Amino acid sequence: MAKFCGKCGAGLVEGSKFCVKCGAPVPQAGAQRSAAPSETPGNVQGNAQGNYQQGTANTQNIYSGASAAKKPFAWPIIAALAAVVVVLSLILFGIFGTKGYEKPIKYMEKGINEGDIKTFAKAFPNGVEGIVNVLPDDLSDLFPGYDVKLEIVDKEKLKKDEMTVILSDEYDLSAAELKDVTAAYILEVEMTAVIDGEEESAEEDIPVVKMDGEWVIPISMFW
Repeated sequence: MAKFCGKCGAGLVEGSKFCVKCGAPVPQAGAQRSAAPSETPGNVQGNAQGNYQQGTANTQNIYSGASAAKKPFAWPIIAALAAVVVVLSLILFGIFGTKGYEKPIKYMEKGINEGDIKTFAKAFPNGVEGIVNVLPDDLSDLFPGYDVKLEIVDKEKLKKDEMTVILSDEYDLSAAELKDVTAAYILEVEMTAVIDGEEESAEEDIPVVKMDGEWVIPISMFW
């Protein structure tokens, strides 16, 4: 098929690169094909896969952005609150963990060791008023240099039908005192004291009674 120059219209010699008349370059068929390379199936698949991955990445970025926009869950606050609850539980257990009937013994021990008449008096009915007339204000005068430990080694809970008999006959509780007693234990207490560097110990049965909602040692047992 004859070809003509696109510039001057003169006939072109087959295979020539320039028009012999005007010198214009002759377009080559091979160059046109190379300028627009065809896509092979592999290229098509690769481009499709690349487009899919890019789309997936964009989608993930969108969801990631949405997640980042959400307010983070308050785990640190919950953990801090839990820690506070645990600490308070331990403190409260330390304060109130002693069983009610044991408290008078603990008050006696602490009062003697600290020389504190007010703490010591909590072990007895009417507090300080009940024993202030028979004990000095500073227990250090009564127990000089003592380091006392009172440990409950055994206990016996008194039944209602035996409280009156045992408490009146063995521990001299009056009828006026007995009418206010709602529960009672006989505690076997091991008393250990370090006096002038020497340790002495003894065991004593001490009654504790619940009067007016408070556990106390009947003061009548001391005289």
